[in-house]
Amino acid sequence: MSEITTGGCQIEKEHSENPHWGDFDYTSILSCKVVRWICPPEGYFNCNTDGSCRTQLQLSSKAFSVRNSNGDLVYAETESVMLCSALEAEVRTFKEGLQYCVSHNLLPLIMETESLILKKVIEEKWEIPWVISADVRCIKNKLKNKDMVVNQIFRAGNNVVDCLANHVFSFVGTTKIQFESNNELPAQEKKLLQTDKQGMPNLRIRKYQNGDFNNH
Repeated sequence: MSEITTGGCQIEKEHSENPHWGDFDYTSILSCKVVRWICPPEGYFNCNTDGSCRTQLQLSSKAFSVRNSNGDLVYAETESVMLCSALEAEVRTFKEGLQYCVSHNLLPLIMETESLILKKVIEEKWEIPWVISADVRCIKNKLKNKDMVVNQIFRAGNNVVDCLANHVFSFVGTTKIQFESNNELPAQEKKLLQTDKQGMPNLRIRKYQNGDFNNH
């Protein structure tokens, strides 16, 4: 078992490999990662972000939450918007979460996103897709000369905002919902936040075939 700590997320990874069968060169690998959300260091804030799309409703949603070093909620919001791609929703909610934290001086800050694309383009390791280029430029300007870290987080460690991003779809006619304390959160999100604070594990399981595991 190997353990990886990435700012606000701790990952314990195991995998098991099945043998080849007969004359077929077939290998199946099960990757199991135990993911825990971790409170930021003393004096830091953590902002988790997530975007979601519901094509059947012709809507997308954005959600972000800001927590302190005790794991308590400082602020969270979720908003339904016009339908866009999953990547656009992820980038826009990241930008809005970042803007909120900067404008309220919630620094130093750990920003977390599920989007590997967004993390790589911010680090200038990948080219910027044109559809998010304006938002990425805004994000990079906000990050300049600030004490911030940008991490990628698995969905299993991002449960609170993932749930919030889907929560807003349940309220017809409501476009934005805001929360300013643990007690204001809906019951499910409140339970997930307490689970995070207690360091309870979440499982992320994926199956790979024919050596694809090494490419992930």
